[in-house]
Amino acid sequence: MNNNMELLYVVSRNGKLGFIDYKGDPVIGYEFTGLIGGFGNPNGLLIVTQGEKCGLINSKGLIAPCVYDAIDSLVTDGCVTVTKDNKKGLIGIDGSIRVPCDYEYIGYGDYTDFIRVKRDGKWGFVDKSGEEVIPCIYDEVNDFAEGIDVTFAKADNKYAIINKQGILLTPFCYSDTKGFSDNIPVAPVALDGKYGCIDTKGNPVVPFVYSGMYGFKNGLCCVCMGEKWGFIDPKGRLVIPCIYDGFSYFDSDGIAVLSKEKEICIVNKRNKIISGVLQFYEDYTALNEDWPSYFREGLGKIKINGKYGFVDTDGNNIIPCKFDEVGEFRYGFVKARIGEKWGFVDKTGNDLTAFDYDKVESFSQSYAIVKKYHPITRILSSGLIDKHGNEIVPCEYSYVTVTNSHLEPQDNGLRGIADLKGNMISPCIYSSIKVMNDNYYIIGTNKKYGVIDLSGATVLPFMYDEIADEYNGLFVVKLENKYGVVDSQNEIIIPFSEDTAPQISNGYIMVGSGNGMNHLVDMNNSPQSQDFRLFGFVKLGDYTSFTRFKKESK
Repeated sequence: MNNNMELLYVVSRNGKLGFIDYKGDPVIGYEFTGLIGGFGNPNGLLIVTQGEKCGLINSKGLIAPCVYDAIDSLVTDGCVTVTKDNKKGLIGIDGSIRVPCDYEYIGYGDYTDFIRVKRDGKWGFVDKSGEEVIPCIYDEVNDFAEGIDVTFAKADNKYAIINKQGILLTPFCYSDTKGFSDNIPVAPVALDGKYGCIDTKGNPVVPFVYSGMYGFKNGLCCVCMGEKWGFIDPKGRLVIPCIYDGFSYFDSDGIAVLSKEKEICIVNKRNKIISGVLQFYEDYTALNEDWPSYFREGLGKIKINGKYGFVDTDGNNIIPCKFDEVGEFRYGFVKARIGEKWGFVDKTGNDLTAFDYDKVESFSQSYAIVKKYHPITRILSSGLIDKHGNEIVPCEYSYVTVTNSHLEPQDNGLRGIADLKGNMISPCIYSSIKVMNDNYYIIGTNKKYGVIDLSGATVLPFMYDEIADEYNGLFVVKLENKYGVVDSQNEIIIPFSEDTAPQISNGYIMVGSGNGMNHLVDMNNSPQSQDFRLFGFVKLGDYTSFTRFKKESK
């Protein structure tokens, strides 16, 4: 088990569930009828049930009593959404009631302390103490945007601006709004059939002359004049004239895809058309605000006279058009082909490698797979280069797998181990390799498993049917259909008599007692607890998980 995880045993008695810790000491009595699940975050919470009601526990005990009909397993800003009698509220991860269950809907308030709520069909806001700071009297409200202290409310089919005190800053006069966004204190609104923009006090910033608008994104707002589209900045200046039939929003590189008269063009924020950029999509009618970027890492692919190169967002030809085929930039490099051979270039166009590979894959993090045909057998073999262009694994393998801790060259279906610099730790003799707690490799061959350390030295021989877990140099292993525990010298700590894998935590080991019961022993196999009937176990830490015990006795 991961040493950073806390372990609770779920034990049963007379149809009820309780919890004991790794020493066998009670954490919570036999109060529960079931468990629903945990949380995919480090809050260490578990949802438990009493009949039809839900509550919360952690490794210290009961946090929230089982009085709720449902509990959301998503924690946002230290709060959990709960439902009671078809009404929603919020509780803290300490079980405290933040917002009472009075509402038909409740948001999360990710960016501000104000949370949208709905009661009796009307909308308002509560703060994170549960106080209703803006009463539920509106037909609709927008969330408060990040960095903006006002928002829009709707009544009688019209919108107005309200602040966090619930004070109306404008009359209800706008027929539509796109809201505040992008941390910009200007919002598109519609008035008398035309769109313009107002500031947070309702003062006009952009005149009401447009037939359509979208919200601000990456600093610009798309506007429609007649049936043509363009872009304005927050001061209302027309950055891109309204001459286009379709658009995508400007991406983080400052590039947008626009269509005009059934042709697509690439434009930067200075209204400069970047000529020659490849069109990955031919159907201009599909153009929309969510189209993907044509640029990767600030460079766009172009083709001139049948050759490929790259330009920056100002249209400057950064990498000359001399390649027969190119990929897309990944982690600062792009694969490229000249003639029949592949190599890599950086963002300045300098060669990272020679062009002598038959196939390559794009960079992933700090490495890229490279491949060459054997000159006689014509078998394609794989190697690995680093971000300096060094071939740290030669092209001698069927494939090379990169993990966070090591490299795995493969040859004829067998795997080896190399460190992240390409130094071989073990040859390709294993059928499987698995990292265990960043300290050991579980290795398999001929359906038997053993353990080696990070240097490749043997820790456990190839004799076990399974190696289930490791804890501080102790290994849970399986031999002839029985589990036991051995140390790093392969000395037996717990004899091979267990039907299920023993759990190890903080120097205590759970083992079977017979008759469907279990107990805890220390590292000397001395009993440390009374017998208990195991229902499952919970691991609390970077995530929370519940595992049902396979052979719970009735």
